[in-house]
This record gives sequence, C-alpha cells and structure tokens, in this order.
Amino acid sequence: NRLSPHRLMKKRSAQSGNRKKILKVLIVILFLSGYFFASFFFKLFIIQEIHCKISDSECTEPIRAELNHLQGTLFFSPSISRTVTKITHSDPYISHIKVEYQFPHTISFFLQTKNPLVEIRCESTDLLIDTDGQVEENTRGLHLNISNISADQSICHSLLAQDHVDINDLRALMSFTQTVVKTTSDLSVEWIDQSTVLVQTATHQKIVLPINQLDRTFQMYQYLLDQHQLVEGWTELDLRFQKAIVKTQ
Repeated sequence: NRLSPHRLMKKRSAQSGNRKKILKVLIVILFLSGYFFASFFFKLFIIQEIHCKISDSECTEPIRAELNHLQGTLFFSPSISRTVTKITHSDPYISHIKVEYQFPHTISFFLQTKNPLVEIRCESTDLLIDTDGQVEENTRGLHLNISNISADQSICHSLLAQDHVDINDLRALMSFTQTVVKTTSDLSVEWIDQSTVLVQTATHQKIVLPINQLDRTFQMYQYLLDQHQLVEGWTELDLRFQKAIVKTQ
C-alpha cells in the first residue's frame, strides 16, 4: 500500500498547488473586502455639506464661494486649514474661525469678528485698535474705512508692548484729529508720546498739546493766533502747561 516515491511527489505537488490556489483566492477576497471597506469608510469622511455662520448670520457670498472649494475633500485634508488661513488674512474684521466636523460628511465654520475702531499709522508699523482697546499689528497692510491717527514709531512700539490702550484717551485723540482736519486743513496732527500731541503747520511751525486737554488748549492756541499775539516767525509753542499760556498772553 505504500506509494512509490514518484506518486508521493505528485501527490505533494497537487496539494501544494491547491494551497496556492486557495491562498490566491483568499488574497483576492481580502483585497476586494479591503477596497470596498476603505471606499465606504473614507466616503463617510468626505465633505459633502458645508455650513458657515458669522456673528449668528449666514456668511457672505465671497466666503461661501471660498469654502465651497472644499466640497469632496477629506475631513482631515490640509486644504481646510489653508482655506481658513486665507479667509482670515483676506478680511481684517475676522479674528478667528472655529471648525467643527459633524459625522459623516458635514463640516461647519463659525467666524468670530472683531471691531476695529482706529488705525495708528507709524513710520514702519500700522496698528489696529478695537473698541475694547486691544492692540493688533496690521500685518496685512489693509487700510480700513475707519479713523486713522499718525504717530511716532515709539508709540507703536509702546502700544504693542502694552497690548492695550486707554480707550478714553484714544477717543479724545480721534475726535481732536477729526476736528483739526475739518476746521484747519493746513495743520497735521501727530501723537508723539503717551501724553503729548504735536500739531504742525505746512511750514513746520509746531504746537505741543497735552493729550488730556486737547480741545481746550487748542482753542487757546487758536485764540492767540486770531488775536495776533503770536509773532509771525514763531517756531514752537508749548501749551502743555498753563504757565506757558499765561506768559505767551
């Protein structure tokens, strides 16, 4: 009953061939199963629906158009963060964008806004001050439809270091700047230090005013000028102190 060596080899060869066929079938089955599983699984994380809110309102059409480019991308695609950065940099009124992923194919964007009050323009730096007095460098170089104040470079350095400014002093300075521009167009106003403002004529004649008494001291200057109590060749008048005003009068 013992098989000859030749038959034994043929039997082993047939068994080996059957095992290889079974292994190939298993590989194909596993591959197809993995393919269909991956297709189904990853399809759940493909963006198909996009929601966008800004201050409890629907986002504007330009922002919607930018976000719609994400249709069909994966939840964790780098293009999402790139799009968020692009939108934030394109609109100075947007401070932050929160992203929420909602399984299986919805993504929501919540845009938080800020309220710039005034722009401080220094020689090499521009700052934006919001309604709470918070300071931010205007690195995008965008000029908004808001009030602007010219200032010495040291002011910008100081405000950036403080990260906050007294909003009452700032509003007084804004009001004064607008008043000067409207009433006396040949004068320029510059914030030169924390407590002092410089008003200068087109011929570089100067008047130095205290930031906490801008309107009153400027009115005194205008009175002296109207009464011809200032000599024509004056170069600089300091009205920061009452003594100086009395002496001039």
